[in-house]
Amino acid sequence: MFFKRVTLFFTLVLFTFNNYAQSKNDEPKYLINLSQVKLNGFGSIHNNLSFIDGNAAHTSGLSGAFMFNYKYYVGLYSYSISTFNQWDDIYHHDYHPIDNPSSPLYTNNMLCFNHGGLMLGYVHNYSNLWHPAFKVKLGSGKVSLVDKDFNITDFDRHHSDWVGVISPEIGIEVNLARWCKIGLSAGYRFVFGVDNVEYVNKDGLNKRLFSSSQLSSPYAAL
Repeated sequence: MFFKRVTLFFTLVLFTFNNYAQSKNDEPKYLINLSQVKLNGFGSIHNNLSFIDGNAAHTSGLSGAFMFNYKYYVGLYSYSISTFNQWDDIYHHDYHPIDNPSSPLYTNNMLCFNHGGLMLGYVHNYSNLWHPAFKVKLGSGKVSLVDKDFNITDFDRHHSDWVGVISPEIGIEVNLARWCKIGLSAGYRFVFGVDNVEYVNKDGLNKRLFSSSQLSSPYAAL
């Protein structure tokens, strides 16, 4: 009886150990192991200097992102032009300065340009005081005109057009404090999907209202 009990005890021990070993070896493997990912986030204020229709333009905006292992991040951004960019007066389609003179339909036009969307980035050697960073912004926005003396609301806008925007960017960051850093970078704003809308200018000529070349530009960012 004693021998049978001892045999049963060791059999149970071996069976339990074997199952435990199998359970350890059979743990699933993952391509992305989230248990080893450090997750945090940040918010940023952006200021960009670029060109619109050959004139200097300042845009400002905000962004926020989730950051993984202090290297990779994904988030959202939003930009708005904050400088006054004068646009031509717009006349009726049958206007001619000699044959059919008339007053312009829209005067005192100022360009409005807003865009926002997805922001992806990578920070290299984030623990160094100075370190490079790369990002790309993929978004869409609206370009339109408004009388510069009006309040800029959707009701005041006219000749609006939805466009797509892609902005790759490379720069350098410096860690000011544990909770703050500043970056200087350069990039290029590609604007596409602009409609081929035309308008009549003061000389009676048909011109493109907006074009990709007017809105696309290299830029410097802070």
